Amino acid sequence: QVHCYNSNFPKGMLLRFFVHFYDMEIIEEEAFLAWKEDITQEFPGKGKALFQVNQWLTWLETAEEEESEEEAD
Repeated sequence: QVHCYNSNFPKGMLLRFFVHFYDMEIIEEEAFLAWKEDITQEFPGKGKALFQVNQWLTWLETAEEEESEEEAD
């Protein structure tokens, strides 16, 4: 987030980072979702960052819910 903020949020950069970190299993789903819910203003650019990745985070939440339902069956 801070790197993208300092780079003036190049289009798609944060989304590429998130997808790469997710695909490489560097960051777990829960960490992405916790970041989404974190409302502290400690780091600048959170609103713009959320705007860039919100659709992907929504997909991630939906995929995680479906996975939980399948495990319960």
